[in-house]
Amino acid sequence: MRFERVQQILTDGLAAWASSKGRDPDLSGHGTHFAWNSKADLLAAVGKNRRLIQPELIGTANAGQANLIIDLRVGFAGNRMPQGGPYIPDPQIDEIEQWIKDGCPD
Repeated sequence: MRFERVQQILTDGLAAWASSKGRDPDLSGHGTHFAWNSKADLLAAVGKNRRLIQPELIGTANAGQANLIIDLRVGFAGNRMPQGGPYIPDPQIDEIEQWIKDGCPD
């Protein structure tokens, strides 16, 4: 899988949330470095003072421990993302986790 698929999953998930709530999400609370406009943006992304994808997990079997995966599956302190759903389906989260396991290929 390539970065473009990861980007599509995340963008579509946010669009589904916006459609269900009837408004655009306010992502300002996540911090100024919260983006996935490019692979570099996503790999450098920080949300709520935590790297979304910790560099030491890239290319390892521990990719499921990436903050992004945890946020999408169960959330920290019960705040699964996107908050209040609809949530990204598990098979798509599996794709993102596999992308991280595979070393985040272009």
